[in-house]
Amino acid sequence: MSWSTTLSRVGAVADVTVEGAGPIRRLEVTWVLPDAGALGRDKRVGRSDATHARVAFTDATGQRISQTVTAHRADQLIGEATQAQDRDAGDMRAAAEAVAAKRRAEQAGRAQELAAVGQAMATLACPICRGTDFESEESRQDSRWGWTTHVMKLLICTRCRFVLHFSEGQSIFDVD
Repeated sequence: MSWSTTLSRVGAVADVTVEGAGPIRRLEVTWVLPDAGALGRDKRVGRSDATHARVAFTDATGQRISQTVTAHRADQLIGEATQAQDRDAGDMRAAAEAVAAKRRAEQAGRAQELAAVGQAMATLACPICRGTDFESEESRQDSRWGWTTHVMKLLICTRCRFVLHFSEGQSIFDVD
């Protein structure tokens, strides 16, 4: 969901474009004087001289709508689109803060898991040589037919290189 507002100038004429994900997805406003141009066409002018505006926007269903409205109504549409832009920016900030809080909670959980593993490793001994120093690695192994992947924590004894396997995922004993 991104918004951008642009102002383009052609000579002394300024056009407004507001893009976003609200009910008006892309609003383009060109300020005009109706029937004042060559051959009875609309003449592009600056906002201060305009009595009307050519407005084109894409609505929430994706349909492109073009119409000529009064300059006052065009100002209202720009205000509505800008308010929607501000609302969406606030929603994006709130979502980003929620994601950051979730990540902080996950990191705190991982730190607790590491502390628990460290305590367990303090009492763990190799069944072959009774060594208590281990290197830690992570492993993934597919099942025979490739339907599941097993994530394992490997502890490798530094004295005899015996490998102890511990499951990090769900096992057949997890029934919930």
